[in-house]
Amino acid sequence: MFTPWTTSRALHWPGNVSFWWLFGIFAGLAFGAGIHRIYGVLTYLTNQRVPEIGLRMALGAGTRNVIRLVLGQSFGMIVVVLASVFWAL
Repeated sequence: MFTPWTTSRALHWPGNVSFWWLFGIFAGLAFGAGIHRIYGVLTYLTNQRVPEIGLRMALGAGTRNVIRLVLGQSFGMIVVVLASVFWAL
């Protein structure tokens, strides 16, 4: 009977260091790509609201209020995305 854990040391992939290095590298790349996409979506959404932000500032809203508005929307979206990801796991 063929089992990779008893046949050969080269096929012993759970303990193979190079396998876990490759796994870690690709996991890091996937994480980086995900963060990059979230940043891109947040940038796109913020750029769509530039006229609204300009109008709010022209009507007297302070910089702190505008930053709170943008970060509140961004934080809400990040929470929804993370919740859906963890729910899927």
